[in-house]
Amino acid sequence: VNKEEVTDINVISIYPNPSTENITVLSPETIDQIIISDGTGRIVLVSKTNSKQIQLSTETLPSGIYFIRLEMKSGNVSRSRLVVQ
Repeated sequence: VNKEEVTDINVISIYPNPSTENITVLSPETIDQIIISDGTGRIVLVSKTNSKQIQLSTETLPSGIYFIRLEMKSGNVSRSRLVVQ
């Protein structure tokens, strides 16, 4: 059985939000992968990492609301929204 725990979003920092060029993601846990999808569920960005902090460019993303899924090394998952202007 694959259990997925959702971590408290209050401990994850994603800024600036709204974004125009870049975002910084900070987590108390080591992030394994970040997946960003658009409002239709289409994956627009996947980034593998092994860090508690990562910077991503949002310059190529059209303006809109996106959904971020953070998959931690521990197996925990966190979700958030991002607005790109």
